[in-house]
Amino acid sequence: MYLKSPISHNVSNFNANVYMKSNVTKKRENYTAKLQKVLEELKVEIGKGWDAPVSKRSVKDIIKSKKQN
Repeated sequence: MYLKSPISHNVSNFNANVYMKSNVTKKRENYTAKLQKVLEELKVEIGKGWDAPVSKRSVKDIIKSKKQN
C-alpha cells in the first residue's frame, strides 16, 4: 500500500482550500456585480419618478386604476 507523505497531503489540502476560496470569491464578485447593476437600474427608475411632474391623482386613484388593469 502506498501512503502519501504528510507534506504532500498538506499541499493537496492547501490546493483544495485555495480552489474553494477562489470559487467563493468569484461567486461573491458575481453576486456583487449583479446587485450593483440592480441598484443602478433602480436609481435610474427612481430618478425618472423624482424628476417627473407632480401627478394630480391621489394615491387611492392610482391604486384603483392598477386594480382595474
